[in-house]
Amino acid sequence: MASAKKRPYSLSLLSQSSPTAINIGSSGNERTAVSELCSERSGGNTTPSQARTDHSGILINRRTTAKPTRAQNADFSESVIRTILTNQEVIKDQMGILVKLVHQLKRQLLDEEFKKTLTMTLAQRGGTAVKDTVWRMMGYLLTNELARQMNWKGANGKAAFKNLILRGIINEAVRRNRLTATSTDQETELWIKRWLHLAGDRDGGRRARQRTDN
Repeated sequence: MASAKKRPYSLSLLSQSSPTAINIGSSGNERTAVSELCSERSGGNTTPSQARTDHSGILINRRTTAKPTRAQNADFSESVIRTILTNQEVIKDQMGILVKLVHQLKRQLLDEEFKKTLTMTLAQRGGTAVKDTVWRMMGYLLTNELARQMNWKGANGKAAFKNLILRGIINEAVRRNRLTATSTDQETELWIKRWLHLAGDRDGGRRARQRTDN
């Protein structure tokens, strides 16, 4: 009887000092209590329910960061292609503008070179006075047949000589002649007008007109 009374007291002592001894023959509730007690004594703060919650949270995060769908990839690819095509069109337009500028610059350089060459060529025609110098130059530049289709202002449906680049070239060439270096544009253009006006009388034109009148 004495030993029987001491046994529950011994079990009580074991439950405080060594919980694993109780797990040998204890029920499910007792094992749960012992597990929670062990967790508190070991300093752990995570319960099984919390662990499951944390684990489910990780699964949720993985679902939210899932890979893009095939439709999303297609939309992204289409956007990139559209951007590339747009940039290509912009580059094409810019290249077209640059090509035009190059052609214009080349044409301007050629025009300037042509003007210089023609001016020097006309200046070599010579002449002792403005009239003589201008008429030598005009005869070198134009045939009489072409001159008949022109006048200074372009009246009566003819071409206007004053609008041609030749006007300025002749003015410059006349001044390059040492004997006519002090001539003015007005004086030079006066003799250009006269030369054009007489185009109808040159190369037998006057005689042909006289026969017609008679």
